[in-house]
Order: sequence, then C-alpha cells, then structure tokens
Amino acid sequence: MPKIYKYRKITDAFTTHSLREPDSRLAGEADRITELVTIDGVTYVSVPDTVILPEQPKEISVKEVTLTDALAEAIKAASHHVALVNERVVTKIREKYSVNDELKMLRVGPSNETDAYNDHVEACRAWGRAEKERLGLTPNPRQEAWLTSVKNPDIVLTDKVQTFVEPIIEEVIVLK
Repeated sequence: MPKIYKYRKITDAFTTHSLREPDSRLAGEADRITELVTIDGVTYVSVPDTVILPEQPKEISVKEVTLTDALAEAIKAASHHVALVNERVVTKIREKYSVNDELKMLRVGPSNETDAYNDHVEACRAWGRAEKERLGLTPNPRQEAWLTSVKNPDIVLTDKVQTFVEPIIEEVIVLK
C-alpha cells in the first residue's frame, strides 16, 4: 500500500526546493512517485512501498501522513489525478451506455438488461477505486460496507461487519 507524504516547497532567490525522487529512468510504472495535490502550500505525494526516498534537500521537511477521512476527502476533491480517474470511470461507462441508456435503466424494472448495466457500472467503479487505492487513497471502509448493504439488501452481513456498519445506519436514520 502506498504511503502519503507531505512537504512544503521552498523557493529562494535561485531555486525551488522540492521532493527529490529516485532516478525515474530506473523505476517502472508501478514505482513512480505521484504528486497528488498542493493544499494551503502543503504538497502531498503518493510514494509506492517499493520506493525508498533519497536524501532530501535540507531546506524541506518530508513527513509521512496519517491519512484521516477528512484529509483523504480533501485530497480527492482537489487532486487532478483523482479527477482524471473519475473522468475515466465515466468514459468507460459511456463506451457501452449513453446518458439516454442510463436514464432508460432508471425507468425499466429489474431485468437481464438492467443486471448487465449494473454489472458494467460496478466493474467501472471498481476499476476507479483500485486506481485511487494505487495512489494510497483508500475508500472509507465503513462507508463502503454501508453502501454495499444498502445496494444489496439480500446480502447477509457478518456480525463483525454488522457491528461496523450499524453506527452509520443509525446516523443516517437520525439525519432523516
């Protein structure tokens, strides 16, 4: 699982000091560092587990981040990488279904056609989630479990998952 690091770029009279990466010519695609976003002057990067950061410039301080739900959501909301993943998910859906096709699925009752549509959309969304996980931006497991239980009422949740999900369901009931 990739780790998220943060640092502030420092600019002096001649240089902008930023994260020093390993030689990219020696790295494969899976071993590349990805600059996710800069929020309030703090730059967040995704560093794969296989990468060891070289010694950094003395002008900057690079620290590993404990990814909270709030920080993950802020990064997802501002990151152009995440926006591209989201666009690609829509593009993958559009390769098979137009907007009109999707609207039709909302009006049609359960059928083999709607099942095929739902399977396709879920496969596209799963690809998007996997890409975000590859960047170290894992989905909120409580929210994912709740969404799964809501979308699939026939699924019986284990006691462990049920205990995990019930506080969310209670929150939603209170909000109604």
